[in-house]
Amino acid sequence: MNEIVNLGNGQFVKITMLKGEKGTNIASVVKTGTTGLVDTYTITLTDGSSSTFTVTNGSSIESIEKTSTVGLVDTYTVTLTNGDTSTFTVTNGSDAQASVLPDKGTTEFQSDGSILTTFTNGGSLLVEFNSNGSISYTYEDDQGETETRSMTFNADGSITVA
Repeated sequence: MNEIVNLGNGQFVKITMLKGEKGTNIASVVKTGTTGLVDTYTITLTDGSSSTFTVTNGSSIESIEKTSTVGLVDTYTVTLTNGDTSTFTVTNGSDAQASVLPDKGTTEFQSDGSILTTFTNGGSLLVEFNSNGSISYTYEDDQGETETRSMTFNADGSITVA
């Protein structure tokens, strides 16, 4: 393409546009594999060439186990999929009744992804999985009193219970 442009001061400039070679663009980016916490993606270009890259994801919970009881204090150990562990404690009330087993009631999976367990002797436990990666649980006793706690899984592998 050739064009003559008037610069306004009596001078003219001829602009010549040369067409270069056709460039290469991204045709697709596709997740092509997963091994443990590592996802592999393949980028394919319009010229048919491709390359891969990996993304290492964070850890998730493998298990939560009650590991000891001393007096009224229960200690729980959380094990992550990367092998890291963290502990937290729960202090029970001095007038606590015997634990209610989950088979002594009904458990329902709610449409929002939460889990509601209703105990046959009254009371319930609602577990919610929050978008920030934390878990909230609300216990309501048979008298209608509630207590809500949350567990946040931190990037360093620790867990904050509030």
